[in-house]
Amino acid sequence: MALKDTLGLSVKDQVSGFKGTITAVAEQLEGCQRAEVTPPVDKDGKHREPRWFDVRRLECLDDVIRLRPDKSGRRHGQALGLHEILES
Repeated sequence: MALKDTLGLSVKDQVSGFKGTITAVAEQLEGCQRAEVTPPVDKDGKHREPRWFDVRRLECLDDVIRLRPDKSGRRHGQALGLHEILES
């Protein structure tokens, strides 16, 4: 999956617990892939500030599943981290 294909995914930062939707992505000159995560509006309907995170810190909260065969050849679903989704 390309970095741009992650737009719109719901994610959670594994360090801070910050949750939201990926609204922008960037690949920096040195190869670091970053995603802007925009949280939902607060209880008063006000928009909160988005934050940028390295994609390796983000856990995908949407149902993105890759089927992998086990030793018997049966395929089982496995939830993926965002960096694993980008590698697939």
